[in-house]
Amino acid sequence: MTSRIIGPLAGLTVAISCTIVAPAIWPITTALATISIINIRTQLRKEKE
Repeated sequence: MTSRIIGPLAGLTVAISCTIVAPAIWPITTALATISIINIRTQLRKEKE
């Protein structure tokens, strides 16, 4: 893993943890998870180029 993937991966982990601990804020954590996944996919795509 590169350092550019670690940040979004940490965000994804936090989003999953917050959803488990406080399900009432699921719209916010879903948005955070979606943004994190997009960032990870973008970084992986940049590494291939």
